[in-house]
Amino acid sequence: MVEVGLLAEVECHVLLCTNTASDEASLQYENLADIMNKVEYWAHLLYPKMKFDDFIARVETLGDRRMLKTYIEKMRLGMPLTDDDFTGTSKMDAEPLREHNDDMDSERDDRVILR
Repeated sequence: MVEVGLLAEVECHVLLCTNTASDEASLQYENLADIMNKVEYWAHLLYPKMKFDDFIARVETLGDRRMLKTYIEKMRLGMPLTDDDFTGTSKMDAEPLREHNDDMDSERDDRVILR
């Protein structure tokens, strides 16, 4: 799995719920049953030993946290979610560049500049 954490779980949930839309009013209850089955399966993937009712209670309490609300709002608006998304590169991938000046090489050897 490439992604980890909440983003990976949301993407997994989106993949599970792709073909659930139907415009017919007579199939509303069948669609609701399908959606609930997929949510129950997703809950089992997240917490295999937890009962579904306990999972729903946990999601309700975790959903009230400000950090999660901000994360979801950023996802909806298409804003960068992490520092890596914002800058385009991670700090670990940046190679240090040494600034060289012939007159003052001895003084500047210790300075490292990151792009």
